[in-house]
Amino acid sequence: MFHQLVDLVLPNRCVLCDQVLRPGTKELICTFCRAMLPNNLSSCRGCGLPHPQPTSHLRCNRCRRTYPFNPADLVLSPLRHEGAGRYLVHRLKFQQNLRAGKALAQVMLAQIRQVYAGQTMPRIICPVPLSRLNQIRRPTNQAAYLATHLSRALGIPLGLQHLQRRHGPAQRNLPRSARLRLSSSTFSVNKPLAHNHIGVVDDVITTGRTAQVIKEQLYAAGAKRVDFWSATRAVD
Repeated sequence: MFHQLVDLVLPNRCVLCDQVLRPGTKELICTFCRAMLPNNLSSCRGCGLPHPQPTSHLRCNRCRRTYPFNPADLVLSPLRHEGAGRYLVHRLKFQQNLRAGKALAQVMLAQIRQVYAGQTMPRIICPVPLSRLNQIRRPTNQAAYLATHLSRALGIPLGLQHLQRRHGPAQRNLPRSARLRLSSSTFSVNKPLAHNHIGVVDDVITTGRTAQVIKEQLYAAGAKRVDFWSATRAVD
């Protein structure tokens, strides 16, 4: 009765079109907007880019040739970083809109459950960290917010202190060539690993270099498998 009363006074609305949603629903994106999302569901499992080949192969030719030097052992990015996907990421990242973040987490969760059906999931979830200076400047770490929702929904422990980031220029302000030169010392493992299968969460994959550096550091610390989950994947 309490929740019905809340729905009448403060109806739940779609984060994209502001349409009033069905009372009692936990979804934050209406059926129409969900159908219009820039889905990336048939992406390559090695780099997250839209798969250019028949779906009989889970990895594109480039990732199959360069394995095990892919950004991660498994990459999941349910949305392309364009249109509504980019809009939701920007609302979370730059406006601290937590409903947009929750909507992204719901989209990620649907793909994670589908892909891992009958398979072993990571034993711990670690968000891509901010540097200490950026933690002070920015009230919300978008990766940590997404990771927290996924941790609760999947029942997987959250590791907020396992990874540490050295301060440097914001990646979004750098050209692609500079992003690809991201130093391996940018990230370090700050806490001993208790599990050998790690899930790393971020809001967007642009070049894949951040994922690759984190994978290298986690492997050096004893990890055996590193999966990378992001809300969106840049395709340019």
